[in-house]
Amino acid sequence: MIKIYPKNKNKFLRLLRFGKVIIEICKKIGIMPIVYGGFAYFIYTKDNRINVNDLDFYISEKYFEEIDKILNKKKIKHKYDKKWRTIQVFKDDMKIELDSMEKWSEYGNKYRRPFKKFNFYGKNIKILNLKALTDVYKRATKMNTIEPKQNKKKYLALKKLK
Repeated sequence: MIKIYPKNKNKFLRLLRFGKVIIEICKKIGIMPIVYGGFAYFIYTKDNRINVNDLDFYISEKYFEEIDKILNKKKIKHKYDKKWRTIQVFKDDMKIELDSMEKWSEYGNKYRRPFKKFNFYGKNIKILNLKALTDVYKRATKMNTIEPKQNKKKYLALKKLK
């Protein structure tokens, strides 16, 4: 378990608790989420100057319908976007994204083992390995994204860690 926190420590701690709830839902139906995105960036770089504002997980799309039903049953606010192949889960000012592992693979990211085991504060899951995460940010710098400059900065920082 890490002992360093991002700049927004209080929100981060709440986000971790919320993340555990979503991980438990996934595990109950046999899904092992894979952490990526800003949280994974923070884990690898330990950059305590950044804010971690959300959690991003890859899961297989074949579970989206089942997750949607469970979230509805538990009355957990969420948005299932079939076009973008994602489920966004909300609580207060927090967001967790469950993104399609298959969509990620379509971009040519087909590693033999693109992840490694990770202890998410007492919950055993997986995290995208450094090479794969670096490639995610490299691709994000080339796409028309919301935060192209931040993505490039993260890509360059991760590239230095290799």
